[in-house]
Amino acid sequence: MRDFDQLVTEAEAAPIHGWDFSWLDGRATEARPSWHFRERVAERAATATVMLELSCGDGALLASLPHVPPVLVATEGYPPNAGIAASRVANVIATHDNELPLRDESFDLVTCRHPIMSWWTEIARVLEPGGAYVAQHVGAGSGHELTSWLM
Repeated sequence: MRDFDQLVTEAEAAPIHGWDFSWLDGRATEARPSWHFRERVAERAATATVMLELSCGDGALLASLPHVPPVLVATEGYPPNAGIAASRVANVIATHDNELPLRDESFDLVTCRHPIMSWWTEIARVLEPGGAYVAQHVGAGSGHELTSWLM
């Protein structure tokens, strides 16, 4: 059995480009919610006209949708993933989500699978009136400001 320091060294060296955690196969488990985020996004994307995906990772979710709106924009702040996403999604902006370089009220759908920080002011600013925001908000630290507010 490897000691703690060896495991940490192995984890630090593991590739994560595209958020590929296959090196954890057989070594880690997780529980998924009973509902499926991709299905919820697919339902909304089918009727949206202008969609924004925040922190899109490698763009795999967007590339897997059966129908995408005529205008689809994604953001990704981790440069290696932004490059991968750009090969899958036409309009990828390499930026963090706290200051979106986008026009006010320009999207009828904004999605984000699991934001660590939700930049509510920016989300509200780019959503058109009556638009929808769909997010999963799970994981350690996710939705911290919402949790604090509710508590």
